[in-house]
Amino acid sequence: MIVLSLIYPFYNAQYYVPAGHFEIYYWSYKASYHVIDVMGRNGSEQFLFSGFWFGAPFLESEMALKLILLFTVQILTLVFGFLYAIFNRRVLSYLVISLSLWIIALMISAVSAYGYNNGWNNYEPGFWLVFPAFALFLSALALNEWMQKLDNKR
Repeated sequence: MIVLSLIYPFYNAQYYVPAGHFEIYYWSYKASYHVIDVMGRNGSEQFLFSGFWFGAPFLESEMALKLILLFTVQILTLVFGFLYAIFNRRVLSYLVISLSLWIIALMISAVSAYGYNNGWNNYEPGFWLVFPAFALFLSALALNEWMQKLDNKR
């Protein structure tokens, strides 16, 4: 599910201005920008990685740094989750849990820093999928701990 939170956007910012309407879908590593002007003409553009973080005209430097950190934390969560699945070390599980909480906090912080937060309905599946992924990992960790205790009693 953490992988899905990377695939789907986590926020959709919509703006209505006299010249038209535009919306931006945010991922930690890219943005999809769509505009419809008052004449009904459509336009769109995608910004990826460094072109997004450092070249998107609608992205302020503070938000770009938060998104770079968010992407880094997402990748670290995947790496440590994979390592935990292989080596089954408790310290790795604690890292994954804390990094998952950081992902949630950084997503909220990134959009609220510039007043983009128009309500919870603007959060996209990439945001909401982090919660069940976190719950599943906690459940698997608790089940693993319980099974180890049962094995130790035998």
